[in-house]
Amino acid sequence: MTSLFRSVSFRVFLPIAVVTAGVLGLHIYFLQVQERAFFDIALSNCAGRGAMLLIQSMRHAMLQNRKDDIQEMVRDVAKGPDIYGIRIFNKSGVVVYSHDPEELGTQVDLRAEACVDCHAEAGKARVPERGMAIRSFRTEEGRHILGMTLGIDNEPACYNASCHAHSPDQQVLGILDLRLDRTQIDATLARHARRALLAGVLVALLAALMGGVIVSVSLHAPIRRLVRGTREIAAGNLGYVIPVSGGSEIELLAQSFNRMSQDLKRATDALKEWSQKLEERVQEKTRELERAQAQIVQAERMASLGKMAASVAHELNNPMSGILGLAKYLRRRLDRLDIDPALKSEMSRDLEVVENEAKRCGNIVKNLLLFAREGREGFAEVDLNEVLNRSLVLVSHHLELAGVKLETEFSSQECRVIGNADELKQAFLALLINAVEAMPDGGVLRVRTTPGDGKVRVEISDTGVGIPEDVLPHIFEPFFTTKTNGQGLGLGLAVVYGIVQKHRGQISVDTKLGEGTTFVVELPVNPHGAAASGQPAPVSETTEG
Repeated sequence: MTSLFRSVSFRVFLPIAVVTAGVLGLHIYFLQVQERAFFDIALSNCAGRGAMLLIQSMRHAMLQNRKDDIQEMVRDVAKGPDIYGIRIFNKSGVVVYSHDPEELGTQVDLRAEACVDCHAEAGKARVPERGMAIRSFRTEEGRHILGMTLGIDNEPACYNASCHAHSPDQQVLGILDLRLDRTQIDATLARHARRALLAGVLVALLAALMGGVIVSVSLHAPIRRLVRGTREIAAGNLGYVIPVSGGSEIELLAQSFNRMSQDLKRATDALKEWSQKLEERVQEKTRELERAQAQIVQAERMASLGKMAASVAHELNNPMSGILGLAKYLRRRLDRLDIDPALKSEMSRDLEVVENEAKRCGNIVKNLLLFAREGREGFAEVDLNEVLNRSLVLVSHHLELAGVKLETEFSSQECRVIGNADELKQAFLALLINAVEAMPDGGVLRVRTTPGDGKVRVEISDTGVGIPEDVLPHIFEPFFTTKTNGQGLGLGLAVVYGIVQKHRGQISVDTKLGEGTTFVVELPVNPHGAAASGQPAPVSETTEG
């Protein structure tokens, strides 16, 4: 209820209703005043005509001086409805005729309301103006009386008559005083006034009701729609549209609100879109920074491991060379000894095992030196398509045994880079062998080359088991392997990584468990440009799945 009193529609409706009621009340009051004035005029005219008629009816009796007839006539007329009294008195104020016999012969107070028009002062007569004087007063009983005094003129028939001649100088022979009782008339007017007031109240209520309906339809309802629209906007329902019909100021305001709401929704959507894009860009840059950090860490780790591998390799190289040379020397001496053939054969086999294992250790040392080596000896222009073809020839028999299907997609454009052909063949051969070994039940091996942007991209993909997520960060570390039973030493991918680094290239891996793995090697066409920057080539590792 309090909100209703504070509403704009109520504040607009209340003064309109008050002004309407006031104007209607003033109109009713004016009509009542006009009605009473009109009624008074009509009553006065009717009473005047009655008084004139009474004088005319008494004229003949007065000419013949039949006083009893005049008295009876006054009494009969006084019996009429709403007649309070009739009397005739002479210019001296003596009552000559009256409806009340007790008034006959009495002296009228010349200062009374019936005499002041003719007597300015008591006992002094003056010539009154011709016509009728009207007065209104109340009796001691509270009755409202309308009194009319009408002079009886001294006509020529009066002052020339033989019966009772009057002087021609005398203008007025007497005064007819007719008094009407207005009590019933006032009651009737009061009833009319009450009815008019009731009608006015009903009209005011009807006008207020119609005004309330009009204000509600044209003002309250549109404002409520605007309020609801603002609440919807405040609740987050951007783009809320207010129903609009018509062309009033409030409807125009609603249209402006709808445009503002739509603009706000578009702006908010744009901000959300930009915020989402910014968040995605931040996440993308964060991932790039994490990958770059991982690459830097991996590069530093590989550099440290390379130095350690070089140190270990140099320390092992001389002893292994001595063991290998001594094994060969012992085999030659054994051949010259004259001992039991069976014992000689057994000792020869043992020395052969020592020689083979020494060679194996020598190869490991060689690979360690290759991984740690930073030199660029033997670099020349190399066709990667040709290097890949030679590597595929070496693993072709292995592909047949494993039941792996080979698919190649070599670019028709030249895929030439500056590098060491043997080292690149060794790196690709290690990747191909790993791909075949990842498909123990067969699969598809895809090899693809793509030149462009100053580099050549080599993709080696398999449909094998994939690389677990926890294993992926360690695959390029030396001596890390997932193979069992001594099937590998864990130097293959480490050597590949060293060769790629040596050629200022990048190597990355994309793998999904159960779907396969793709190794991507990117080698610059002009590695001198990469070396000129003074920055080591980073290694990127990406995983999916």
